[in-house]
Amino acid sequence: GSTSGIFMLHCLVVEDDPILNEVICDMLREMGHNTTAAFTQEEALRLLRFLKFELVVLDYKYPDGTCEKLSDYIACFCPNSRSIMITGVNVFPNGEHKTMVPGIDWVMRKPVLIDDLEALVDYAAKDAATYPTHLPHS
Repeated sequence: GSTSGIFMLHCLVVEDDPILNEVICDMLREMGHNTTAAFTQEEALRLLRFLKFELVVLDYKYPDGTCEKLSDYIACFCPNSRSIMITGVNVFPNGEHKTMVPGIDWVMRKPVLIDDLEALVDYAAKDAATYPTHLPHS
């Protein structure tokens, strides 16, 4: 993995497949990011209520439905978070995610190449460094 050293992100990975969740978390940690795992939308919503994340990596489909509820929450309450949706479903082929799930910045199709995901995370880190989520604690 490439440690970009650009900006350490607080990342939330919301993926119900435990193996894929672990792979993504490991990759993010290897890149030097602080990473928290969630396996359901409910768990993710609980974490988002109390913690600040600059990046949310999420799946489209969960056992408890698709990610609209999570996306809406991110759009309303975490406006400065970046989010990457990884999906195996052919949803939003023409960028409709901007209106359908406004909390999602980027959509990646499975199978995702780790190098591509790393590049997008680096991009999100540069973006977060430019437009920080919250002011430093005084």
